[in-house]
Amino acid sequence: MLITLIMSSGNAIYAYNHVDPVTTIIAFCKIRYYVIQSTSMMYRWSLTAACFDRYALSSSN
Repeated sequence: MLITLIMSSGNAIYAYNHVDPVTTIIAFCKIRYYVIQSTSMMYRWSLTAACFDRYALSSSN
């Protein structure tokens, strides 16, 4: 979640005083999109696995 936040807000902060790299560098745009999407999905799957683990530990035999 933290990586997603840094990647998405870091570019906005940088773009205030410089040319936005997302609109000028295609490779950067694709890598940024991939990193944001993959870290978001890893966070969701980790949260789901943690919930299932808690459920499995709390259920009786």
